Amino acid sequence: MTALLVDLGNSRAKWGLWRNGAVAETGTLEHVDSGEAAHWQFADGVEQVLACSVAGVDTNHATAAAIERATGVETVFAETSEEACGVRCGYADPSRLGIDRWMAVLAVAAETDGPALAVDAGTALTVDAVVDAREHVGGFIVPGHDLMSHALTSRTAGIRVDVEQAPERQFGQSTSAAVINGALLALCGTVQQSLTLLADRAGVGTDAIVCRFAGGDGRALAEALDRGHEYRPNLVLDGLAAYGGLAA
Repeated sequence: MTALLVDLGNSRAKWGLWRNGAVAETGTLEHVDSGEAAHWQFADGVEQVLACSVAGVDTNHATAAAIERATGVETVFAETSEEACGVRCGYADPSRLGIDRWMAVLAVAAETDGPALAVDAGTALTVDAVVDAREHVGGFIVPGHDLMSHALTSRTAGIRVDVEQAPERQFGQSTSAAVINGALLALCGTVQQSLTLLADRAGVGTDAIVCRFAGGDGRALAEALDRGHEYRPNLVLDGLAAYGGLAA
């Protein structure tokens, strides 16, 4: 089975080609390009197209139409539900859980029978917890690294930030470093507190909890928490594969 997996985010589309039981190739497209069939010609010959989207109806329609023109295959959009792949959603109203978060939950639940966190560090930091492979218990949403930094620079007169400066887990020796490093530590604190809460609920130590990090700032966050080996840039795509029964 060769399938095209598409994650339509807030600003761009990430795609992956599923072959031989894994995501074999990935890429990105800006939304302005995802509605053009020419940009999907590489996927000609796929047998299935699965997508999840937080981008909005117009982008969904344009992208699906472009993919169908290029491949002849209709796009199936994943939806959040009370249960999928044997996993129960922790939201009282599952439709309120972002589909990208639900896909990340399905991905981590498919990999372990024990407690796990799905951490997506992008525009916002989202953390979702599963007690075991069957039960999602909810999560947290906080501003992402850039949003935190921008909140300070946009609401104060004297703070300036070098946007090219990489965050580090250490005391900042300039105002810019103090802001950038402080935002990283705030994200670290959210994940660490999530680990503690989940460990208490599951009756295990925090070291026993599986974490999977994704998103543009996911690698830096995973490395700051000494869990760099758990960075999984294709987490949402892996969840789509599980949702579509490709990973069974």
